[in-house]
Amino acid sequence: MCREDGRDSQGAHLVCFGPDGDGPFTCIRGCDPKEIWKLAGARQSHRVGMARPTVRTPPRPRRLYKPYPVEPEDRLFLQLIQLRAWPSVALDGLKRLAARGLLHFEPVWDGHRSHLAWVISDSSRLNAQARKLNGEGWKGIGDAKAKTVPDIPDARWPIGAADIGNRPIVVLCEGQPDFCSVLPLAVDEGIDPDQIAPVCITGANHNIPTDAGAHFTGKTVVIPHHSDASEIGSVAATRWTYQLYEYGASKVVTVPCGNLATGTPRIKDLSDFLSMEDRSVQLLRPIVGKCTGEN
Repeated sequence: MCREDGRDSQGAHLVCFGPDGDGPFTCIRGCDPKEIWKLAGARQSHRVGMARPTVRTPPRPRRLYKPYPVEPEDRLFLQLIQLRAWPSVALDGLKRLAARGLLHFEPVWDGHRSHLAWVISDSSRLNAQARKLNGEGWKGIGDAKAKTVPDIPDARWPIGAADIGNRPIVVLCEGQPDFCSVLPLAVDEGIDPDQIAPVCITGANHNIPTDAGAHFTGKTVVIPHHSDASEIGSVAATRWTYQLYEYGASKVVTVPCGNLATGTPRIKDLSDFLSMEDRSVQLLRPIVGKCTGEN
């Protein structure tokens, strides 16, 4: 040993690793670590020597969705309106949605080539959903109409929640077409769209995540849920209602879309309601009137 041989009276040859000197150790002259243990009057209880302690690498931040939008020309909005059979008044509402950064047009890859799609997202860039502008399905996912954009951080994130801001009324929808119908419907009913924040949950089985809950605090939330034979829409609306009250929503109003119109064909969702030529009832105006005091 260096100390016993008189070559290291100050212990300078002993090197300890670790931030507090409590990690593995060695002698720079090559002394046997077992002999160092003996000299210290301790037993060898773990591996010693030159091995450095494991350094914990901090987790990488989530890679957010990065859109590659094309110029939002009128012809693209009009193509979307024609695809969904919406009235021409929808153009104003869709442009407002795009101005908020909630709707854009973007080439999305599928079947060995890119396809122009209409895409919804919000400023959080946690989630995004795309549909082809020609109405075709995505071949890569079995011809489904809607596709969650690949590699997004959180497919459960309610799109639009991050941009509710000070708007007093939230319209919580299931699916991309209903989400895009909200502001056109507000314009058509003659109410101020700036009072309303559309939010999209991309699947009836998704819950409202806790990290989105604070955005709904103090808001009046309208849920125009799907009317389908399976009643999945109704079940989802009930579940979301409980969650919204837990997050501090001031009021939650659920509306079965099938009850918004009578006769045939029966409508299923808010997009169908917007596409009707003659709507005998209004969805948003009565609720906005109660919240803002307007008649």
